[in-house]
Amino acid sequence: RGSVFTLRTPLVLAESPAGVLRSGREVVGLSPGLHPPRVLIAEDHADNQRLLHDLLTSAGLDVRAVGDGAAAVAACREWHPHLVWMDIDLPVLDGLAAAQAIRALPGQPPLIVALTAAAFNEDRGRILSGGCDELVHKPYQEEILFTLMEQRLGIHFVWRDSEPPLVGAIADAELASGIAALTAEERATLTQGVITGDLVAITACTRAWSDRRLAALIGRLVDEFALDRLERLLAAGAAS
Repeated sequence: RGSVFTLRTPLVLAESPAGVLRSGREVVGLSPGLHPPRVLIAEDHADNQRLLHDLLTSAGLDVRAVGDGAAAVAACREWHPHLVWMDIDLPVLDGLAAAQAIRALPGQPPLIVALTAAAFNEDRGRILSGGCDELVHKPYQEEILFTLMEQRLGIHFVWRDSEPPLVGAIADAELASGIAALTAEERATLTQGVITGDLVAITACTRAWSDRRLAALIGRLVDEFALDRLERLLAAGAAS
């Protein structure tokens, strides 16, 4: 009581918004003959909104964007999108309240994917139980966004490899198998690093493993910032 504390951090202004990270694969457009799905972006940060809008529009999707949760609910009532990319920290009506209001509208609700920097397990549970179907952490990879839309909307994109993909389906299976062979303590340490986005902790954790190939593959995922994919692999490895 009566104490005063000062914290100084050496922060530097970013040159670009913390939005989409480029990966080894790019989407050229929708597969021929597909009707473009309607996609709504609810994001109050103007640069992030524009970045995501331009990315999805260039892929051939029918896109609209709003800057607050109440506008997202109104757009869903009038426009009936197939998918909503929902920022959680929105003005007027936050993302979770907007998601619940959208689900209360008449008719089939859209797929709602939360976009958030929250990384802890309790945040994930709160968001998914609060009306969202999926969760993607910021900054998010372009490949993750389009792969999720393919899986959940039943559509297909035309992909182009700008460089060889680092980890494919076979490596994913190998990773899940290797993770299943880890000790419970090793898995818990790795999981904590992934959930909190602590890349240094993940690297330190894998450095002590005897399975150097598994450590190298996870290191490549870390280099790609593919923590969402690594989180899914951890869940698959723990379940096997």
